[in-house]
Order: sequence, then structure tokens, then C-alpha cells
Amino acid sequence: LSMVLLFGGVRWDAAAIGDVSPFGPVTPTVPSINVNVTAPTSHIVVGSTLQLSCTSSPSGLSVLWSSTNTSVATVSSSGLVTAHSIGTTTITGGCYDSSTQKYVYDSVSISVCDSTGIPNNTEYYIMNCSNDRLMARETNTYTSTTDIATVTFSNASRAKWKTVKQSDGGFRLLSIDGTNNNRYLGISSSDAILSTGSYNFKICRITSGTYEGCYVIKYGNQYLSQNSSYDVCLTSSLSASCYWSFMKANKGWSRLYGFIYERKVNGNSSIYDSTEKFEIVKSYLNNM
Repeated sequence: LSMVLLFGGVRWDAAAIGDVSPFGPVTPTVPSINVNVTAPTSHIVVGSTLQLSCTSSPSGLSVLWSSTNTSVATVSSSGLVTAHSIGTTTITGGCYDSSTQKYVYDSVSISVCDSTGIPNNTEYYIMNCSNDRLMARETNTYTSTTDIATVTFSNASRAKWKTVKQSDGGFRLLSIDGTNNNRYLGISSSDAILSTGSYNFKICRITSGTYEGCYVIKYGNQYLSQNSSYDVCLTSSLSASCYWSFMKANKGWSRLYGFIYERKVNGNSSIYDSTEKFEIVKSYLNNM
């Protein structure tokens, strides 16, 4: 409420907090409630849902929800967000304060991404785009404490993963070695390990910029990355080491990529004679 009063030709604005009126100090109206909106993750996949929570003090107040971009995501009266298209929206939850006759609200930003190109039940090599190393078991051991690192293509035998899609659009990533296929990519503190636990990762496709066509892999609000020791870990800061390429293991990618890798990293130009190159490309195209 703003009042402009004239006393003896002097203009006084009663909305200026801390001013003193001719009637004494102005006491601003302070909201009598607090509202806090939280989300388990800031990224969701097109077609999936995300349950937000809104806590208030005092508790038990009715919440009014809204989305600033309903073409990206809508939110129900219970705080359930449904993702429709790629983009970003702000979801707001507000509670009515009868003492001020205004809504007190809090907001979270939600980014909707697309996992297009990553089907369910498909085996992949997952390559880090910063140095072309493959995500793999660090050693040949296959236990729930085995660390995950990135390795060169010569160690690709322990770098194969199968996608297991979840109901919310996320994925579990199953480590494949031909026999002990009951260990998934998991997290211990901030480090990636093998685990029998249910760790749900959001795999989001990049649609523009330097890494267009690559993916980021998110767990909660953090990104799967690799550090300077080639250990796979979580980070809250997006950098080049957070971008990954998914190469289908059963579509000729592995053989074609192996030759490209040898040429790029080891400088082995002998693999590029015309007959060999033709056979590689033909083999790849026949398996698409």
C-alpha cells in the first residue's frame, strides 16, 4: 500500500520503509508465513514427470502451482510436473497469507531435455567427448566396489553398457561382460562404481552448440564427468568432460571406431589403404 500525503506543502511517501510520517514511524507489513519449493532434480526428460514439494510454515496451507512456460512443462494442483518439449520453465508454488492478503511464493527452474537416440535394452560404448576415452570398469574385477574410469579403446572389452529405461524416462546402465551382468553404474559419495542398487540417470541430448548430438548424464543435479586421473565422478559444474557420445556396440560402431581411434591417437596411417577403408565403411553401413 502506498500513500502520498501533503502536510504544509511537503510530499511524503508512506511506502518508503523506514520513513517517519507525521503520525509516527511506518511499520511495514511482514508476511506471517514461509514457503519453500524443492525439486529432486533440475533436469527431466520429455514425456516424463517430476514431483515437486512445497513446505510452508505454518504447515498444511493450500498451494497454488504455476508454470511460466506451459509448452515446456505443466504442473498439476499437487505439484506434479509433466515435461512436454525441450526448454526451460520456472515452476512456482504459492500460499495465501491472510494477514497481508497476498501470496507468498517460491520457485524452481526446471530444464526439459530429450533422450532421443537412446532406446531401451541396447548395448553401447559410452565415449567421453573431451578425450575419446570409453567409460568402463577400471579393472577386470566385477564386484560392487569396482571403480568406474575411462579407458582407451584397447580395453573396450570392459566398456560395454546396456540401457535399462525407467518409468520416468531415466536409465539404469548395466555393465556387460558376457557373464556377470548384474552390476549397474552406481554412485558412492561422488565417485562412480559398480552397484546392485537402483541408480537412475537422466541422459539428455545436446541440441545445439559445440557438443550438438552428444549427451550429458545427470544424477540428481550433478553431471557425470571424468577427472584428471580418468576416474568417472560427479561434478556440479558443466565442462567439456561432462559430454558423452553413445556408440551402439552391435551396429558396427566398435570396429569402425577402433580404426579411427588407432589413426587419431597412435598415428597408425597404414590402416588407411583404400581396400581396408572400403571394407570398414561397407561393414558399418551393412550393420546400420
